[in-house]
Amino acid sequence: MTMLQDFNEFVNLHRTSGENITHTKMAKNNGGKFCFEGSNYTVFLEKYINVLDNYEKPELHFVEKPNKVTYLFVDIDFDVENKKRQYVIKDIKQIITILNNIIRDTFLVSPHQLKSFVMEKNEPTKRANSNMYKDGFHIHYPELPMEEKFRYYVLHKLSAMIQKRELLKHIDIKNNLANVVDMSIIKNNGMLMYGSHKEGQQPYKLTHVLSLALKPEDIDVYNNTELVHLFSNQKYSNDCSIDTRGLESDIENEIDEVYELYQGKKKPEIKQEKPEIKQEIKPEIKQEELSVIDKKNIALAKDLVKILSKKRADNYTEWTHVGYTLYAISSTLYNDYVEFSKLSPKFNDKKITCEKIWQVAETYSKNYTIGSLKYFAKTDNLTEYYKILFKHYDELFGRAETMTHADIADVVFELYKDRFMCIDIEKNKWYEFQSNKHKWVIVQSAYPLMFLISDEVRVLLTSYCSIKMNESMSSMSGSDKDNSYTRYKKLMNACEKLGNETFRKHIVKACSYKFHEMFVNTKFQSKLDSNVSLIGFDNGIYDLKEKCFRAGLPTDFVSGCVNYDWKEYNEEHPTIKKIRKFFSEVYTEEDMREYILTFIASILRGIPDQKIHIWTGTGANGKSALIKLLSLTLGDYFGIAPITILTQKRGCSSNATPELADKAMVRALITNEAEHDDVIYMGRAKEISGCDAILARPLYGNPFYYEPKFTMIFTCNVLPEIPTSDDGTWRRLRVTPHESKFVEQNPSPNKNDKQFLIDETLKEEMKAEWGQALMWLVITKYYKIFEDGINGSKYRIREPEKIKQFTKKYQMKSDTIMKYISENIEITNKTSDNETLKDLYDNFKEWYKNDFNEKAPNKDVFTEHISKKLTIEKNKVIGVKISFNQE
Repeated sequence: MTMLQDFNEFVNLHRTSGENITHTKMAKNNGGKFCFEGSNYTVFLEKYINVLDNYEKPELHFVEKPNKVTYLFVDIDFDVENKKRQYVIKDIKQIITILNNIIRDTFLVSPHQLKSFVMEKNEPTKRANSNMYKDGFHIHYPELPMEEKFRYYVLHKLSAMIQKRELLKHIDIKNNLANVVDMSIIKNNGMLMYGSHKEGQQPYKLTHVLSLALKPEDIDVYNNTELVHLFSNQKYSNDCSIDTRGLESDIENEIDEVYELYQGKKKPEIKQEKPEIKQEIKPEIKQEELSVIDKKNIALAKDLVKILSKKRADNYTEWTHVGYTLYAISSTLYNDYVEFSKLSPKFNDKKITCEKIWQVAETYSKNYTIGSLKYFAKTDNLTEYYKILFKHYDELFGRAETMTHADIADVVFELYKDRFMCIDIEKNKWYEFQSNKHKWVIVQSAYPLMFLISDEVRVLLTSYCSIKMNESMSSMSGSDKDNSYTRYKKLMNACEKLGNETFRKHIVKACSYKFHEMFVNTKFQSKLDSNVSLIGFDNGIYDLKEKCFRAGLPTDFVSGCVNYDWKEYNEEHPTIKKIRKFFSEVYTEEDMREYILTFIASILRGIPDQKIHIWTGTGANGKSALIKLLSLTLGDYFGIAPITILTQKRGCSSNATPELADKAMVRALITNEAEHDDVIYMGRAKEISGCDAILARPLYGNPFYYEPKFTMIFTCNVLPEIPTSDDGTWRRLRVTPHESKFVEQNPSPNKNDKQFLIDETLKEEMKAEWGQALMWLVITKYYKIFEDGINGSKYRIREPEKIKQFTKKYQMKSDTIMKYISENIEITNKTSDNETLKDLYDNFKEWYKNDFNEKAPNKDVFTEHISKKLTIEKNKVIGVKISFNQE
């Protein structure tokens, strides 16, 4: 029986003609009404998710009826004549802003409850027998449980505001604005489950997740299992609704009045108010809304962008980074980006390309600052860069005439605040961004800054004085001329002090307080290596999100490195061929090879899959060689931890995990080999693999918490004991067998024996460039496979049957009740087949005594476990019968 057939049979067992309906199926054939309650609902969701995960474009058409209390769901629908999408993300954000304001003004909510999930179809849907197209979007607040009357009130108020402000009018909607918000989903129609769709139509997909502040979050961290449960219309009980803010009774009365309106058959009319006279929203920001720092940065950016090189405009990657940087500084700099783009002959006069970059800049610009633009400008044109600094920091440079340590420190700080950070004043420990290494590096005693003060700062101040003296001679007269000339001449002569080592040490000491304050205020330590899209190489940065290799920037906050250059290869390169041969011997089946290479690619993403991967196999099977290759490939991003992090029960401190304190940048965490009698404590394992924050204690600086970026790989010869049998445990475990054998001589010619001759030179060959070549292979070939995912669900790996079989076998060995079901129970899914719980438990006790020669688990434990696997109704297990062919 296929997975889909099993699902359909289970569904058909729960058809109902009564009033207790939880789901309906919108299908011409085999549609109907169903009731899934209690443990049956849990089983239904598990089977539903399995179909969603394992079938491409499955025909799922389930609508979930809402409980009295369910989360807030908003359905925006409208008709348009154009088959191309007319609305943009700004329109969605406007509506979410209104919703958030209504909710916060009326109800007691916390910020995390106002995280909104936006669902959209790929394109508008053609209406039958019409030239119109139906378009729109869904907004979900899955953490916001509301009783029915509260949901009516929120949607009613939203509808009124859309009409009052004439939102969406620019789309040329053909239906009445009063009908844009679908009110029927609250009570009458229910809600399509995630992954379901109307027959002949496309399903809605998650496209945006927005915080209360409307900041976009990564949608790819959510898989089908999470989304189906997150968007369950029945996950809240009837006593867990949010409450009103306890405001004046008028609000309470208004809520009740709105609710009464919608209890009748006739749809209530929403009073049309005169539209607000509203100017078109423009990208420019009003000057009065800008801070002093914003205004200064915008003025500086306008000058800096003018001295960027033509080569930077010609190179697509560098050109886009300039766009993201300008957007990060201020969205008012669009025209400056267009002018910069004109430096390249590739410039599109219609500005379409520039507009596209500007539209996506919000997503990509968060790691860029005015410091990034200064870095570009200084790299491209040092002389003009200094002139711009003289112009914008004239007062600051002028104050240096005092030659006090504090005033010179102000100049030094302004010049190098994007390059240095002081970690520890007392120990004189610093970070420096070293552009030749493309990363932040710990330096002792700030010696590079000492050299810069002696050389670069002295030259800079001398040049500044020279320019000012020339200005005095050419544009002033009389005493003003003499005073100005004398002032800057004095400063020029005093600059020689910057060559004195003792004087410089005092300046560095004065600087340390400023640089340390910035270190603390910017949370620099926790930002280091926090951008999981970036991988550090000796010669630059690979950006997995933008799919490009580029120079590193200070604002990348990268300190890790794979410890070799990024290098391009091809499939015909000898090293790539050797790597292919190695993997073909360690994993002889093609699907296993693709799985493991895609798995390695997934590690690079730095967002754990919350699973523990067990690599098992006895003696000379290539497992150790693969782990060595993984360490050579990942460099600083590879970590090793003692097996005790999984085999020792948790201590009394909830924060103390010293073995993981230095693993903040690690992407792959390998445990050393388990002993034969080791036991994995899954509570501990779930905490580590489940991305709980870990307290890091850096060598320098204060402790801080980090969210793990590592995927856990547990290595063993013999699979350890798992003392728990809950479903959550086995959802997290994956067993990867290593069945090949590498022998010193005379390997078996039978391919099924999977024997190969040991290559004694392999370890030395790996050290040469295998890591470098494998990195190219997984990024260019297998990361795309991982990113594309399965059946439209991104960032997922197709697991071979062998992985599933070995994991299931391991589960059965560890889970005695599951083993009993497998060996003694025939699952027929027929309502006519059933066994009483008493008979089933008596049979289990006898089997357990024969197999284990000890007392069986009590009936409550047995019943609880059975209920998660099978359907129980009135002390009977439905759709099963006991097999009596046991020996």
